Amino acid sequence: MAAGGDIFRTPEAMREILGGRLTSWIIPAILAGLLLAALLALRSLRLALAKARAELAVRRGDRAAADLEQARLQLALGERMKELRLMHFAARLLQSDRPFNHGVLSTLVAQMPAAWLYPEGCEARIKYRDIEVSTEGWRHHCLAYQTAKFATSAGKGVIEVAYLVERPPAAEGPFLTEERALIDSLAEMLGAYIERDLVEQERRRVEAELRQSQKMQALGTLAGGIAHDFNNILTAIVGHLELGFSDVPEGHPVRAPLQAISRAGDRARDLVKRILLFSRKQEAERRVVTLAPVVEEAVRLLRASLPTTIQIRTTYATDAPLVLADPGQIHQIVMNLGTNAGYAMSHHGGLLSFEIDRIDVGDQPLSANLKPGIHACLSVRDTGTGMSPEVKERLFEPFFTTKGLDGTGLGLSVVHGIVRDHEGAVVVDTEIGRGTCFQIYLPEAVAVAVQPAAASTGRLAASNQHILYVDDEEEIVYLMSTIITRLGYQCSGFSNPAAALGEFRSRPDAFDAVIADLTMPEMTGLDLAARLKTIRPGLPIAIVSGYWADDAAPGDPAVTRLQKPITKDELGRALQAMLLR
Repeated sequence: MAAGGDIFRTPEAMREILGGRLTSWIIPAILAGLLLAALLALRSLRLALAKARAELAVRRGDRAAADLEQARLQLALGERMKELRLMHFAARLLQSDRPFNHGVLSTLVAQMPAAWLYPEGCEARIKYRDIEVSTEGWRHHCLAYQTAKFATSAGKGVIEVAYLVERPPAAEGPFLTEERALIDSLAEMLGAYIERDLVEQERRRVEAELRQSQKMQALGTLAGGIAHDFNNILTAIVGHLELGFSDVPEGHPVRAPLQAISRAGDRARDLVKRILLFSRKQEAERRVVTLAPVVEEAVRLLRASLPTTIQIRTTYATDAPLVLADPGQIHQIVMNLGTNAGYAMSHHGGLLSFEIDRIDVGDQPLSANLKPGIHACLSVRDTGTGMSPEVKERLFEPFFTTKGLDGTGLGLSVVHGIVRDHEGAVVVDTEIGRGTCFQIYLPEAVAVAVQPAAASTGRLAASNQHILYVDDEEEIVYLMSTIITRLGYQCSGFSNPAAALGEFRSRPDAFDAVIADLTMPEMTGLDLAARLKTIRPGLPIAIVSGYWADDAAPGDPAVTRLQKPITKDELGRALQAMLLR
């Protein structure tokens, strides 16, 4: 065993082993191990290659998906850019100071199809009230519609987009979700733009009416001043004319020219009355009336003055409200408007219509002077030549006329003054070649206690009462003192109100009544009347003037108001009424 234990300790033994017995099993084992290692390495290589191939396939799939996502994002970006361009265009178009008209809608609708996904075969339309615009290829029968409605205080509208040919539908339908938001935004912007334009139009209309009202007020003040001076002149003419008539016997050759002067004086008085009507300074005898009979009476008289080529048609609503009005002034409105309409249709004839309706004026009236509530509306419509905007703007100016020497320029200004004095309004609709329509709005009458008119008893004979007459014009003092004396009274005339006041203070019981001019230097007639009343309460006093301003009315109802020029008979009746109180 010892010898056996040393077998590997000698070189000879080692050589024996390597060259002999051990060689038979060691080498095959080594070769087998090498083969196994090679097989294991090859398997690992194959696994790595498969893994690499798998990773490469994944990378290739992600790239394709990424390409698809990039293409989708590019398409979406392009669509958003198209929508943004349209919104920017619409904002510039609708946010400008450009007034709303047919052209604005045409410009907008032409740009709309380009913002949708498939511009080819896409058409658009915008409809608002009676305005409708669309692209050239628009048809009412399309494959797919998209609509958005909008509304303003004046009406409703709609925006429509349609495809005329079938298109690949989007995931959410024929149209993109963003396109729904786009058309809704356009509708909202368009509605706001139109509403803003309506407000601007109303502002301009109110400003124009205010300027016109201020101009008419200034012209009315001027006309009233002219009428006052003219009435003073007419007072002298008419008064001396009446004195002349009383001094000239019947059949005298001088009476003929005096009568001609009297007729001219009557025309002058009528002219001044019309000026005062325009300036709203003429006394009106108002009462609760039904318009239809008053208008019909005026229309009957109008028929005789119009040519047979003009037809007249009347339509009166049975539920038209009663109005508080002066029938004579309503008659004058109808005659003036009817005469103007006849002139507009004088060459070719036409239709002249008079209509009376019941109108409930809302919170947004057609005129700034028109108050909400029930109104009677008198419409006078013709089919004549119509008027230009320039003529319409100056329509109610006194002495403005398009008739040349045939017109006075007071007809429509008188109508304007009467209607304004009745707390109403005039609305005019006219266009060249389309005729003209005047609408007269008069408010419904409230309950008014109407006092019955006193029966006329005729003028009683004067009984030598003493009248104090005061006017700053000596000629008028002389004239009126003479007329009062011929009426059977005593008269003391003064051209200085302070002197008249001193005379009255010295003997207050010597006078039975006082007549004073309204406008006098140093002391007005109203001031004089107030001082006289402090001396002798209950004294009959009359104030006379050719022009009564709104703030010049007597505060004391016992003070009588007289209008120049005053005739002898009118003065006599006034004195009788004053002295009988």
